Amino acid sequence: PNAQPTILFENRDVLVIDKPAGQKSHPNQPGETGTALNAVAGYLASQPQTGAFMVHRLDQATSGAMLVAKNPVVVPILDRYLSAGLMHRAYVAVVTGHFPTPRGELTWPIGRDPQDRRKRQVNGVNAQPAHTTYQVVATTATTSLVYLTLHTGRTHQLRVHLAYSGHPIVGDPLYAPGGGPRMLLHGVKQDLVLPFSKQKETIWVPLPTAFPPDLVKLWQPK
Repeated sequence: PNAQPTILFENRDVLVIDKPAGQKSHPNQPGETGTALNAVAGYLASQPQTGAFMVHRLDQATSGAMLVAKNPVVVPILDRYLSAGLMHRAYVAVVTGHFPTPRGELTWPIGRDPQDRRKRQVNGVNAQPAHTTYQVVATTATTSLVYLTLHTGRTHQLRVHLAYSGHPIVGDPLYAPGGGPRMLLHGVKQDLVLPFSKQKETIWVPLPTAFPPDLVKLWQPK
């Protein structure tokens, strides 16, 4: 059975859901169920002429805003907006340690890890340009809460950039194993340009209860 998705925004063409950590974005095999896309398809079953079409995916361990198209016509439009840099996604993460500066840019190219096909690495196989900006929101003695903006969409981009910087995401099962029950990475904001009308929407997503309360209370959405 597919759980009912948490809808953050919906119009005729798109919807934005709050994907829980631990749920896959989309099926990888025919007949696979329980993914975010399955949940959206179930939710849309009562709306004629709609379906659930992938625009971008979130890693299974990541929670937060995920954009889904309701018809195939708008997928290339949204892809074009994304590649033109008109729509950005922002995340918050709890990472280990402290950055030397309160804000900065991470621009290491990312490619495949030749040793582990699940992983990516800086300057890996077929590396492509990757651009992340970070802003430190709050710190504890051993961790930092950072606000992250994706300017490119490489697989595992935030996870690889942060791990390579020496500040891996707490609980990351691939790049910082042994750090807690879940990875503390959450898609907190989705900038949308709506197909056809070109109207802009910004969707903010509350932080999950798994995030440390002492850091969450210092988080103020911009």
